[in-house]
Amino acid sequence: MRNINDLIQNPVFFTPFFGALFLTGAAAWQHGRAGRARGWTPAAFVLYAAVLLVTSAANVPLDDALAATADPVRARAAFEVPWVFWNDVRTVLTVAAFGCLLGAFATRRTGPGASARHLDYESR
Repeated sequence: MRNINDLIQNPVFFTPFFGALFLTGAAAWQHGRAGRARGWTPAAFVLYAAVLLVTSAANVPLDDALAATADPVRARAAFEVPWVFWNDVRTVLTVAAFGCLLGAFATRRTGPGASARHLDYESR
């Protein structure tokens, strides 16, 4: 875990981690008047924001405590159960956010306000 914590702090990880929130926020802003899709994208944004909150409030402090300990074997008992729990919470939130984005995509393409060009293409 210590090695992962040292290696994970790089642009390759941070770009998608923070990019998901920023791109979802941009999609929510664009879907502001997009009929049924407008409910899905803000929900995804809130869920992704919750992922960042859980990460910064729960997982990062646990990672920092593990890095600071002199006896990692003994610290594992105090670290592992809460870290896995909060990681599972992050996983569920991320999957739910992605599901909301899929819902926005599906309703945007087929719901009220779907572009005439899109509908014309499907009728061919």
